[in-house]
Amino acid sequence: MHMKTSAPFFHFCLKTILPVLILLSFSACKNDSDDPQADTATFIGTYTGKMASKGQLAGSSSTVEFDFDPMKVLIKAGSKANEVQLQIDTDLGAFDYWPATVSGNTITLSKQTMKDDFGTTTFEGSGTIAGKALTFTLKQVDDTGTYTHQITATKN
Repeated sequence: MHMKTSAPFFHFCLKTILPVLILLSFSACKNDSDDPQADTATFIGTYTGKMASKGQLAGSSSTVEFDFDPMKVLIKAGSKANEVQLQIDTDLGAFDYWPATVSGNTITLSKQTMKDDFGTTTFEGSGTIAGKALTFTLKQVDDTGTYTHQITATKN
């Protein structure tokens, strides 16, 4: 037995079933908000706050504590999709902008090494943003010792 498909049935399939299948396949696509630009935009701006620092002096059991209040953190767009440029500005001056990566509400500064007339200094750290509040922990190692800087700042 051989069935013959009629032209009206074929047109029915093309006009009803095929569009339904296409619509179902589109509804399976969704935007998971994987756009890193959305993450970086959350961080971009100027923040004013305080940096509380503690450290261990090299070759000594002495510790030091000091604050920079007020201080600023400036964050601008980076050259890559999930990158920002971060600068810390205190009463002693501003550091160069450092590249940092952003993922969700987290910002990470990979190890940065600076060499100048005073020696070699490395910095690295990470932080989070919640609303306008930025918290950031920065670790510094140089010829004078090892320091941890805790930054709490609010977006202006």
